[in-house]
Amino acid sequence: MHAHRKLQDEAAAVIAEVEQIRNLTDETEVAAKADRLAELVLRAEQLPGEIEAAQAAESRALASVENLRTAVSTSPAEARKAPAIHVAKKVEGFEDASQAVTAGEYLRGLARGEYRAMSTGGVGSGKEIVPEELFGNIINQMNRVSVGLRVASVFSTIANKISLPKAGDATAAFYDEADEGSLTDIATSSVPVTLFGLRSLTAVSNDLIEDSVVDVAALFARSVANGFASKIDYAWLQGDTTAGIDGLVGEVASGNTITVASAGATSASELADMVGKIDPLAANTSWVVSPVGFGALLAAHANTGSVMLADAMAPTVYGRPVYVTNGLPAGTLALYGDFGMATAVAVKASGLRVDALREVRAVNDQTLFVAKQRCGIANHAPEFVSKLVID
Repeated sequence: MHAHRKLQDEAAAVIAEVEQIRNLTDETEVAAKADRLAELVLRAEQLPGEIEAAQAAESRALASVENLRTAVSTSPAEARKAPAIHVAKKVEGFEDASQAVTAGEYLRGLARGEYRAMSTGGVGSGKEIVPEELFGNIINQMNRVSVGLRVASVFSTIANKISLPKAGDATAAFYDEADEGSLTDIATSSVPVTLFGLRSLTAVSNDLIEDSVVDVAALFARSVANGFASKIDYAWLQGDTTAGIDGLVGEVASGNTITVASAGATSASELADMVGKIDPLAANTSWVVSPVGFGALLAAHANTGSVMLADAMAPTVYGRPVYVTNGLPAGTLALYGDFGMATAVAVKASGLRVDALREVRAVNDQTLFVAKQRCGIANHAPEFVSKLVID
């Protein structure tokens, strides 16, 4: 296997050097490299046969090992076969228990060293595909837990940086069919969104990994989803210097800010003022509140009839949904506005990668799973948001 890879690396180096020599334009340099070029051409003629032989040898070795495994697993007997896993309970986040089993078995294989890494995207030696059962579970739970992912405009990309048009800055102009139009008649602007790596760590007992793959899958997916969602909401609202994110709370102008002496002093009139301060183009508005702010909203509307609690998970105030988050800074009770117009979130498509570090927590008999995903956040239009703060 190592011989095959070494020959492949050599072939790549030969190709690169030949191309480099062929691209030379100075006749003196070309003449000086003539002997080296002849050596490379000769080696290029030899390498295909050597690579083919090494690949055949590797295939024979793998086939022999597989035959040996089959012989061992079928000898005294079928009794040694691992029994099928039957799960009577419903596993959180998975459509059925079989999906949890699939995800858990992949995580166990990763912890045992059967895979060097797992990723939902990319091609390379040592990479395996994160099963859709695990990837889908994590993404679905992230979308449920993160308020930012629910209310902002979310874009999927394969690039590390994208430029998005600002819908709030778009204009239009009438034109006469008899005259030439001018692009200067129509204004537009864009916002760059740079993606950065987001990482979550989950330590799992090795005994649990071996004894209950179903529980491992549920525990890992929930831990990663909660970790990612919490960090995304915090960076969205308060900012992050590493990722170059300016928090939305700090970007809201003083003219869009309502102050109260305390959470208990919040009245319906302050909330009405918040509604009237945002850009009139705001259409899909909602409330984002802290736990204390949520209590203030309910208290301010206790006797107005404008609070609807038919769905305890999505109450409304003034007919607009209310989302509760821990991401707001102390002293900020609530934000109101069209967050889809104010914020853009970019997530790398099929970008989830999972690694297992077996040595880091070995003294605790644990495996440390590392989940990585790339995403970026840009709060580009804070004029679509107002905020309620304690003075």
